[in-house]
Amino acid sequence: MKTPSHILLVEDHPIVRQGMRALLSAVPGYTVVGETGDGAEVVELVFQLDPDLVLLDISLPNRTGLEIMELLSAKRARSRVIMLSVHDEEEVVLQALSKGAAGYLLKSVTLEEMQLALRAVLMGYRYLSIELSDRAISSYAKVSPPALEPTYPAEPAAGKKRDSVELLTNRQREVLRLMASGNANAQIAHILDISPRTVEIHRANVMHKLGLTSQSAMVRYALACGLISMDD
Repeated sequence: MKTPSHILLVEDHPIVRQGMRALLSAVPGYTVVGETGDGAEVVELVFQLDPDLVLLDISLPNRTGLEIMELLSAKRARSRVIMLSVHDEEEVVLQALSKGAAGYLLKSVTLEEMQLALRAVLMGYRYLSIELSDRAISSYAKVSPPALEPTYPAEPAAGKKRDSVELLTNRQREVLRLMASGNANAQIAHILDISPRTVEIHRANVMHKLGLTSQSAMVRYALACGLISMDD
């Protein structure tokens, strides 16, 4: 049996912290090994408990989440960190990522998306809340001239595109295939027996991981990787 991933909860509101602990305790594969609401205790707890993942509130008494990230990075802590925040300003998000955070979740996140974020970060990827990912993709699309939009040959050169598709989970590949085949979110949700919201989350993550900025780029990518054929 796979060993559960250990999580340290850092949130200064006890009722929120208790709710997060209850939610995570109900999800197989995770164990909450510690919690605190005091920023001054976090670094010591990280090295004492050695969690796989720290869910770290950005606004804490005695020491902020950003200050804690600096200390953990300087001390080369093994634990990966997902920052939790109500702040969605680009400057704050970039500061957190630049200081070593592996993820940034807004506190409006659903349990479903939190589980996606936990899995992604524990697998070594970085993760942004769906709202932030979508905003980043939209900003990228606005500043990128159409002529620079990626185009792919009929077959991926030296397997490069086939290698990059390995970044996706099986479910993300299936969503990519169905979207590139022209299915709407509601149709994909019905086919995969998931919610339309989950389809949106998978779509944003696929485009973020592969650097795609439009539906047409998604179709060309799926063709190049052999996920769909011209007949589809």
